[in-house]
Amino acid sequence: MSNLGEKTKLGVSKNYDTRNFGIAPSLAGCSIEYRFGNRNICIQLPARPQKNDPEKHSSPISCSAYWIKNNREIPQFFEVHSVKLTLDTGEIRVVEKKHLDAEHFNATAFNKTKSVQYSKLIAKYNKLLDAGFEHWVNTMRWKSQKHSILRTRFNHQNTERGPCLVNLKTDKSFYYPPLEYSFQRVPVVSKREWNATEKALEANQAVPIWHLYIAEANQKLELGDKREFIIDLAIASETLLRQVFNKKIIDDTFPSKFKDMINRISISNILQNWRKLGFNSSAWKKLEKEQGLMNHVIELRNAIMHRAKEPDLSYKRARELSDAILNFVIQGEKELT
Repeated sequence: MSNLGEKTKLGVSKNYDTRNFGIAPSLAGCSIEYRFGNRNICIQLPARPQKNDPEKHSSPISCSAYWIKNNREIPQFFEVHSVKLTLDTGEIRVVEKKHLDAEHFNATAFNKTKSVQYSKLIAKYNKLLDAGFEHWVNTMRWKSQKHSILRTRFNHQNTERGPCLVNLKTDKSFYYPPLEYSFQRVPVVSKREWNATEKALEANQAVPIWHLYIAEANQKLELGDKREFIIDLAIASETLLRQVFNKKIIDDTFPSKFKDMINRISISNILQNWRKLGFNSSAWKKLEKEQGLMNHVIELRNAIMHRAKEPDLSYKRARELSDAILNFVIQGEKELT
């Protein structure tokens, strides 16, 4: 095999494990190319899985749910376990053809000087790749409104069987309550949501800060930290509402000190006078329940911050609060456009 060198455009590629992430079947094999950190990045979804994949457990993509149509199994969605990101370094190096043509990677095929050189090159772009991946994830959560995508799921029961009654004298268990199972569907990204994500990435749009906090709140809830869950939800809602409030109430002709004074008004007071402040459209009226739940979030946040009181709420109630904040945020964003 020839050892002649060949000028090669270099990229850095990395596979990222993904959890709790599903896609519409039509998205299998799709990719997005976008500019990030003055470099071109391509994110590649795995190709459609094979039905009889012998290594299904380790496959980057799988399907466990099907529709039955005309006696045929049609995938409902694919669960993605890993994605590939490739970054164009913009660098050109001369690489020996034997390395470029090799079917398998062999670490011993490179001398020490070349190995150190290539390792430094990878390290140079590794953080940028990680940041690019995180940017894609945040944008996808924003555009799909599914903030639990790629978030760790938490086993709320903590143990395989749960609590039981025991005889303290013998330390033997004698009663287990009936097991309860709940199915948590993987959040599935549709073609429309994927296209919206691609469009936002190509336009280099910044993810609104309130969506980042909603995503953080969802993660804290799944990890069982209800205190941080409430605080993050409150920050998300208050950040958006102050933007909406300022746009609606404050004119640019007002002095900056007046703006500062307005910004000190509590969110609770704003919510209590919501309609009087001009938020009385039919769209806002449909969110009366959500407004009450948002008030509850603010009250829980104040109890945590001012009285060191732990929030007493069930997982179901917490999900209800999170959904209410998201609905309020979606309507609030329409006020900002």
